[in-house]
Amino acid sequence: MGKDWKAKLFVSVVTASGGQKLLTPIIDINPTFNTPNVAEHSLEADNVGVTMGNDTFSFTLTVKALRDEDAGTNPAEVLAKLQLKHEEFNIVLVERDTNVSGGKNWAFDSLMMEKCYINSGSPSRSTLGTSPVAVFNCISLGTNVDGEYYNGYIPAE
Repeated sequence: MGKDWKAKLFVSVVTASGGQKLLTPIIDINPTFNTPNVAEHSLEADNVGVTMGNDTFSFTLTVKALRDEDAGTNPAEVLAKLQLKHEEFNIVLVERDTNVSGGKNWAFDSLMMEKCYINSGSPSRSTLGTSPVAVFNCISLGTNVDGEYYNGYIPAE
Protein backbone atom coordinates (compact mmCIF):
# COMPACT_ATOMS: atom_id res chain seq x y z
CA MET A 1 0.00 0.00 0.00
CA GLY A 2 2.90 2.40 0.53
CA LYS A 3 2.60 4.45 -2.64
CA ASP A 4 1.30 8.00 -2.89
CA TRP A 5 -1.96 8.81 -4.63
CA LYS A 6 -0.90 10.21 -8.00
CA ALA A 7 -3.89 9.41 -10.22
CA LYS A 8 -6.70 11.74 -11.21
CA LEU A 9 -10.35 10.93 -11.84
CA PHE A 10 -12.51 11.95 -14.79
CA VAL A 11 -16.14 12.69 -14.01
CA SER A 12 -18.46 13.09 -16.96
CA VAL A 13 -22.19 13.32 -17.45
CA VAL A 14 -23.98 11.38 -20.18
CA THR A 15 -27.49 12.55 -21.04
CA ALA A 16 -30.33 10.30 -22.15
CA SER A 17 -29.95 11.73 -25.67
CA GLY A 18 -26.37 10.40 -25.76
CA GLY A 19 -24.47 13.65 -25.25
CA GLN A 20 -21.40 13.41 -23.04
CA LYS A 21 -19.67 16.29 -21.23
CA LEU A 22 -16.69 16.29 -18.94
CA LEU A 23 -17.54 17.98 -15.64
CA THR A 24 -14.67 20.25 -14.79
CA PRO A 25 -13.68 21.91 -12.53
CA ILE A 26 -15.17 19.48 -10.01
CA ILE A 27 -14.44 19.60 -6.30
CA ASP A 28 -16.19 16.57 -4.83
CA ILE A 29 -18.45 13.64 -5.68
CA ASN A 30 -19.74 11.42 -2.90
CA PRO A 31 -21.66 8.30 -3.99
CA THR A 32 -23.69 6.52 -1.30
CA PHE A 33 -25.02 2.95 -1.57
CA ASN A 34 -27.76 2.28 0.99
CA THR A 35 -28.63 -1.42 1.28
CA PRO A 36 -30.70 -1.72 4.48
CA ASN A 37 -30.95 -5.03 6.30
CA VAL A 38 -33.03 -5.65 9.42
CA ALA A 39 -32.38 -8.63 11.70
CA GLU A 40 -35.47 -10.73 12.39
CA HIS A 41 -35.98 -12.28 15.81
CA SER A 42 -38.30 -14.96 17.18
CA LEU A 43 -39.58 -15.84 20.64
CA GLU A 44 -37.42 -18.97 20.39
CA ALA A 45 -34.19 -17.43 19.09
CA ASP A 46 -32.43 -14.24 18.15
CA ASN A 47 -31.24 -13.40 14.65
CA VAL A 48 -33.20 -16.09 12.82
CA GLY A 49 -33.23 -14.21 9.56
CA VAL A 50 -32.95 -10.93 7.76
CA THR A 51 -35.38 -8.71 5.92
CA MET A 52 -33.79 -6.72 3.15
CA GLY A 53 -35.08 -3.22 2.60
CA ASN A 54 -35.11 -1.26 -0.63
CA ASP A 55 -31.68 -0.38 -1.99
CA THR A 56 -31.15 3.27 -2.76
CA PHE A 57 -28.27 4.99 -4.51
CA SER A 58 -27.53 8.68 -4.17
CA PHE A 59 -24.69 11.11 -4.54
CA THR A 60 -23.77 14.70 -3.87
CA LEU A 61 -21.74 16.60 -6.39
CA THR A 62 -19.85 19.82 -5.70
CA VAL A 63 -18.47 21.72 -8.67
CA LYS A 64 -16.94 25.11 -9.25
CA ALA A 65 -19.49 27.57 -10.60
CA LEU A 66 -16.95 28.69 -13.20
CA ARG A 67 -16.46 28.14 -16.89
CA ASP A 68 -13.45 26.00 -17.78
CA GLU A 69 -12.05 27.70 -20.87
CA ASP A 70 -9.78 24.77 -21.78
CA ALA A 71 -12.52 22.13 -21.65
CA GLY A 72 -15.23 24.55 -22.75
CA THR A 73 -17.61 23.35 -20.04
CA ASN A 74 -19.42 24.92 -17.16
CA PRO A 75 -20.45 22.12 -14.78
CA ALA A 76 -22.82 24.27 -12.71
CA GLU A 77 -24.71 25.26 -15.86
CA VAL A 78 -24.82 21.68 -17.22
CA LEU A 79 -26.20 20.27 -13.97
CA ALA A 80 -28.64 23.14 -13.32
CA LYS A 81 -30.17 22.65 -16.78
CA LEU A 82 -30.48 18.89 -16.20
CA GLN A 83 -32.23 19.63 -12.90
CA LEU A 84 -34.63 22.22 -14.29
CA LYS A 85 -35.57 19.99 -17.24
CA HIS A 86 -36.00 16.93 -14.96
CA GLU A 87 -33.70 15.18 -17.42
CA GLU A 88 -32.28 11.72 -16.77
CA PHE A 89 -28.50 11.32 -16.98
CA ASN A 90 -25.61 9.04 -16.02
CA ILE A 91 -22.52 10.03 -14.07
CA VAL A 92 -19.34 8.18 -15.01
CA LEU A 93 -16.16 8.11 -12.90
CA VAL A 94 -12.99 6.63 -14.37
CA GLU A 95 -9.35 6.89 -13.39
CA ARG A 96 -7.31 9.14 -15.64
CA ASP A 97 -3.99 7.70 -16.70
CA THR A 98 -1.19 10.16 -15.98
CA ASN A 99 2.50 9.92 -16.65
CA VAL A 100 3.21 9.89 -12.88
CA SER A 101 0.38 7.62 -11.68
CA GLY A 102 2.44 4.44 -11.94
CA GLY A 103 -0.55 2.25 -12.74
CA LYS A 104 -3.92 1.91 -11.07
CA ASN A 105 -4.40 3.74 -7.79
CA TRP A 106 -8.19 3.84 -7.52
CA ALA A 107 -10.16 0.92 -6.07
CA PHE A 108 -12.45 0.66 -9.12
CA ASP A 109 -11.92 0.41 -12.86
CA SER A 110 -15.09 2.46 -13.35
CA LEU A 111 -18.11 3.57 -11.39
CA MET A 112 -21.28 4.71 -13.11
CA MET A 113 -24.39 6.04 -11.44
CA GLU A 114 -27.21 5.29 -13.91
CA LYS A 115 -30.63 6.86 -14.48
CA CYS A 116 -29.85 9.85 -12.27
CA TYR A 117 -32.04 12.78 -11.34
CA ILE A 118 -31.21 15.90 -9.34
CA ASN A 119 -33.39 16.42 -6.27
CA SER A 120 -31.95 19.71 -5.10
CA GLY A 121 -29.24 22.08 -6.14
CA SER A 122 -27.71 25.41 -5.28
CA PRO A 123 -26.25 26.36 -8.65
CA SER A 124 -24.06 29.20 -7.39
CA ARG A 125 -23.01 29.70 -3.80
CA SER A 126 -20.46 32.42 -3.21
CA THR A 127 -18.20 32.59 -0.22
CA LEU A 128 -15.70 35.18 0.85
CA GLY A 129 -12.20 34.50 -0.42
CA THR A 130 -12.96 31.62 -2.78
CA SER A 131 -14.58 31.08 -6.14
CA PRO A 132 -18.29 30.24 -6.21
CA VAL A 133 -19.39 26.61 -6.05
CA ALA A 134 -22.53 24.68 -6.89
CA VAL A 135 -23.84 21.73 -4.88
CA PHE A 136 -26.27 19.14 -6.28
CA ASN A 137 -28.00 16.30 -4.41
CA CYS A 138 -28.93 13.45 -6.73
CA ILE A 139 -30.53 10.02 -6.81
CA SER A 140 -29.65 7.11 -9.04
CA LEU A 141 -31.93 4.21 -9.96
CA GLY A 142 -28.99 1.87 -10.48
CA THR A 143 -25.24 1.68 -10.36
CA ASN A 144 -22.60 -0.06 -12.43
CA VAL A 145 -19.41 -1.03 -10.57
CA ASP A 146 -16.62 -2.38 -12.78
CA GLY A 147 -19.13 -3.64 -15.34
CA GLU A 148 -21.58 -5.24 -12.87
CA TYR A 149 -25.01 -3.60 -12.71
CA TYR A 150 -26.97 -3.24 -9.45
CA ASN A 151 -30.46 -1.81 -9.07
CA GLY A 152 -31.63 -3.42 -5.83
CA TYR A 153 -33.07 -6.52 -7.48
CA ILE A 154 -31.47 -9.76 -6.37
CA PRO A 155 -32.37 -12.60 -8.76
CA ALA A 156 -33.23 -16.04 -7.36
CA GLU A 157 -30.43 -18.57 -7.54
